[in-house]
Amino acid sequence: MLDDARPGSEPSAHLAPGVVLPGSVPAGRVRRCAAGLVDALLLGAVMEPLTRLAAHPDRGHAVVGGALRHPWEKYDVPLLLAGHAVLLVVGIAYFTILHSGWGQTFGKRLLGIRLMNADGSTTASRRQIVRRAVFVGLVQVAQFMLADLVPFGSLLGLLLLLDSAWILWDQRCQAIHDKVAGTVVVRALPGAPNPYARGRLSPSGA
Repeated sequence: MLDDARPGSEPSAHLAPGVVLPGSVPAGRVRRCAAGLVDALLLGAVMEPLTRLAAHPDRGHAVVGGALRHPWEKYDVPLLLAGHAVLLVVGIAYFTILHSGWGQTFGKRLLGIRLMNADGSTTASRRQIVRRAVFVGLVQVAQFMLADLVPFGSLLGLLLLLDSAWILWDQRCQAIHDKVAGTVVVRALPGAPNPYARGRLSPSGA
C-alpha cells in the first residue's frame, strides 16, 4: 500500500453537486516524499548546468596535499551566486504557478496529491502559495550553497532537510513549510474535479 494515511471523514454535504472534498483523504508520507523527489530532480536539472558554468575547469578539486582547502576556490563565486539567484527565481515561479493553477506540481500530479488550505476543505490562497514557495526556494538554495561553498557543507545541509523530514512524525504529514504557509497536502481523488478550477472551491483569502 503506497500511502500510510488514515482514512478521513466523508465529503461534506454542503459542497456543490459533483465536487468531492479533496481533504477527505490526507496524502501519505511515501507519496509526499516521492513527489518531493521528482520536483527536486527537476530543479536540480536547472542548477546543474549553472554550477558547471561557474566551475573553474583547471581547479576542479581545489586541493592542497590531497586535502580540500576551500570549496569556493572551485568556482567563479559571483557567477555561482548569480546561478543560485536564478534557481531561487525559477523555484519560486515553479511552485507558485503550478500550485496556483492546479494545486499540483509535476511531482504531486504524478503521485496523485494536491496542495490545499490547512483545513483541507478549501484551496490554498495565492498568499499562502507564494509564502510556501519562497520558504521552499530559500531552503533549496541554501542547501546548494552550503554544498558548493562551505567545507563539509553537504553535512550541514542535512539540517535543512528537517523542513521536509518533518512529515515523518507530524500527525497531519505537514512539512515545516506547510506550517509556515498554513497548508496541507491531500490525495487528489480519482474522478474528482480539480478544486482549483474556476467555479469550484474558492481560495480562502486571495
